[in-house]
Amino acid sequence: DYTLQEYFDSILAERGYKITPANTLETAYNNDPSDLQIASYGPRMIQIVKSGDCLALRETLGGGLSANPCNQFGESLVHMACRRGNIGLLEVFCEAGGVLQVSDDYGRTVLHDACWAARPCFDVVKKILMQDSFLFFMKDRRGALPLSYVPKAHWTEWKEWLAENIDTFYPESLASGFGPSELASLPPNSFPVPDCKSQMSLELIKMVANGDMSPREARITAEEANRCDDDATVAMTVGDSEYGDSDDESDFDSDFDSDCDSDYDSDDEMEEGGAMFEMLQIAQGATFSH
Repeated sequence: DYTLQEYFDSILAERGYKITPANTLETAYNNDPSDLQIASYGPRMIQIVKSGDCLALRETLGGGLSANPCNQFGESLVHMACRRGNIGLLEVFCEAGGVLQVSDDYGRTVLHDACWAARPCFDVVKKILMQDSFLFFMKDRRGALPLSYVPKAHWTEWKEWLAENIDTFYPESLASGFGPSELASLPPNSFPVPDCKSQMSLELIKMVANGDMSPREARITAEEANRCDDDATVAMTVGDSEYGDSDDESDFDSDFDSDCDSDYDSDDEMEEGGAMFEMLQIAQGATFSH
């Protein structure tokens, strides 16, 4: 009996394809994750993917988190969605700007995980191949190609699907010109996942990913922090123009009163202000902009 990989190789050869696989870790599919990607990976985000909650995922990513959240080893929630065979989640990640041409530090691409699914989800496989059909020829650290991850119990189903779809992704007319993808020809860390623009600091993003703050709360906190930064900038500009020639700055210190002052008229206001100041300290520092 042919293994699944041998079967795939044979139908490609019949069509004139001669393909040399590539080692994922030696290519541009392998990139160190950014600080934003790591900050966006936390217990709440993992729970959303495991539960298959597309609405919660869309809302959370819309708050400024990376659409390719992963840990320091490159093990990503996009990989997890593919492993779980959830096309809905994968669509949400892609809509938010997620990249499918990625790998973890073991050299596993998202197609490795799609093939590893407990039950085949060919919609996920199609989505991946439509973006990069060379992913079937990427080897992990131990030299394993994606199809070697398919459980033997599903080989027959996979063979049938490959036979039905081979011309979609590997037509005979393209055999002579088919070669490694551009990323397979580039060195590691030459194609990092682009970070989205976010008004939230990394600390706020971590709090959302961990479930310590809702996306709405984080957004409000970030907006308040940005507003206070703007007010402070205006105040400094006014101070420079009105008091720049004076040696006595006491009038400026006593007269200027912004919405972000820590001066309160009662103990209740002091307590409320202290809580807000704590949240603003988290949000301020540097808003994360890329």
